[in-house]
Amino acid sequence: TRYLGGGTLVVRAANEGDVSVSSLIRSTEPALSAITVSGGKVRIGASVTMAAIARHPDLASLAQAARAVGGPAIRNMATVGGNLFAPAPYGDFTVALLALDATVNIDDGELPIETFLAKRESNHAIITAVGL
Repeated sequence: TRYLGGGTLVVRAANEGDVSVSSLIRSTEPALSAITVSGGKVRIGASVTMAAIARHPDLASLAQAARAVGGPAIRNMATVGGNLFAPAPYGDFTVALLALDATVNIDDGELPIETFLAKRESNHAIITAVGL
């Protein structure tokens, strides 16, 4: 079972016969697609697309990295959460998050991004948001 955001990697894997993708679950929880800015803190939902980040007025520090992810069609589908789980993430978006000391909100808490990335291959957590 895999959770689906934009589907740029998971759907391709399923279509190519990846047997580890037995079923897909798509979440439509609105909070996962929200960007909130409050008191100097930013919360980017896991389902926020690279296109949304690139055009958000309060995310100038991430805009260039988001625009470097694939072409327009990919940016309209690729999500923050999917990029963090990608075995070979597109562009430098994850590097930008590392430089900004981002945190990753998962189903049971919050981790510094470097801790999350070090464990992501064995981690079956669900990303809910990234914090800056």
